[in-house]
Amino acid sequence: MSPGKPPLRLLVRADDAASARAANEAIAETVAHGIVRNVSVMAVGPALDHAAGLLKDLPGVAFGLHCTLNAEWATRRWRPLLPPADIPSLVEQDGAFTEHPKRLAERGFSLAELEAELAAQLARLRAVGFRPSYLDTHMGFQWLPGVGPLLAAFAAREGLALDDPATHPRLRLPEGATLAGAIAEANGGPFVCITHPGKVGEEMNAFHLPGRWPGLVSAERDAERVALQDPALLARVADGSLVLERYA
Repeated sequence: MSPGKPPLRLLVRADDAASARAANEAIAETVAHGIVRNVSVMAVGPALDHAAGLLKDLPGVAFGLHCTLNAEWATRRWRPLLPPADIPSLVEQDGAFTEHPKRLAERGFSLAELEAELAAQLARLRAVGFRPSYLDTHMGFQWLPGVGPLLAAFAAREGLALDDPATHPRLRLPEGATLAGAIAEANGGPFVCITHPGKVGEEMNAFHLPGRWPGLVSAERDAERVALQDPALLARVADGSLVLERYA
């Protein structure tokens, strides 16, 4: 660490645990051999049991509920834990979540239904053995009318820290910048660094956005997995110039 320069404080978060086994495996790797210290888990994810078996007992990790009401993928659409008939304002005709929060904003939704589904998601995480200490939102839906105060009250009632971009500033990655490069340019903090580690393969290839070719997301997330284990970043942790923080 340079004399007189304060360390960079960084809260590195891996999102979308339980979305796929390949995501869970990559996240485990970036905790054991990299700089991830916060893991956000999707209670509606198809690989939740696998995530619990692989991740829940990792030492030194803060786990969070990755509150999920939307699925952006062309071929992977999350379904709620509650029966669709109980939360009709949150689902499409096939019973799955809609693709983007703006769709909920356009057509309207019930705050009571939203809170009930999030309570079910939290209960499910706890039931499989996770001990969440914070919550955040998949696709950042906290801007929806009335949702910000609801999340704050829900988190306080459940004893969870609440990730809020207004109080948890993000580490920005300029166009073309590497993770190591962005960290090298940053000062102070704490900043939140949101990542989505994955592993290239058939399972991750199924995650793609409409109009984009299958395999692109897989390659991007695999690159994040590697970047989070960069020896240069680990050296900074070792010399104290990079301090890794947790939500709780």
